Amino acid sequence: MKRVMLSIWGAMMNFSTFAFNGRKGVSDDQLLAFTASLITVLLLIGFSKEIVVAVRKLFGKRHI
Repeated sequence: MKRVMLSIWGAMMNFSTFAFNGRKGVSDDQLLAFTASLITVLLLIGFSKEIVVAVRKLFGKRHI
C-alpha cells in the first residue's frame, strides 16, 4: 500500500511540475515520465477493486 501511495504522490508531483512549467520548460524525458506515471495511476484506480479482491483471496481475510 505504501508503494501505491508513493506512486500516486510521484504522479501528482510530476503533474504539478508539468502544469507550472508549461510545455516550453518540459523536456521529453519529463513528459514521458509524466505520461507513464499518469497511466500507472489510472491503471491502479481502474484495477483497485480487482487488487483488493486478489489480496482478500490471497490472505483469506474479509476485513481488509
